[in-house]
Amino acid sequence: MLHVRLAAIGLGAVCAAGQDFYAIEPPEPDGYVALYDIADDGSAMAGALYSRDVTVPGGWVASAVRWTRDRGIEHLPVPGGVKALAAAVSGDGRVFCGTSNQGDDEPDEAWQWSEEEGLEFLPRFSEWEYAIAHHLSTDGSLAVVYTAVFDLDLFETSLWRRGEAPVRFDPPEGLDEYFITG
Repeated sequence: MLHVRLAAIGLGAVCAAGQDFYAIEPPEPDGYVALYDIADDGSAMAGALYSRDVTVPGGWVASAVRWTRDRGIEHLPVPGGVKALAAAVSGDGRVFCGTSNQGDDEPDEAWQWSEEEGLEFLPRFSEWEYAIAHHLSTDGSLAVVYTAVFDLDLFETSLWRRGEAPVRFDPPEGLDEYFITG
């Protein structure tokens, strides 16, 4: 079976899931789909639908989406004024996580969503400007949350488990910061 971590990016993406290939067309004519992660069996992918909006800086608005073999592209019920994206999907394809922003003066918020549990914004240690949940365990019960203040070069990473307080990862001796990647 083919496992792809960066699934697809493009105006009309083609994705390999196992032995099958799927054409993924954006549901809006003046937009594009970016898919960032894929479930272990290829049954689901996490990403964003980018749509033109000349009223916002940069001219694009992102909506969190998932793609499933059975239903194609679907919007996730994640609020986002300018940006909401799904950065990861659990290995079993049931849980999604990412970031959303309600407006220019609001911090980016990390979130997790599943059909069974609904939407939950994830706690963090500080009210810094940027937070994203960017990795999930196979069953979605664990999420890695990354927060930052880019102008001050401040970063922190924490592990979140549903129903528990987040656990902060302190950098190893000699490092000022670090970032957990998949």
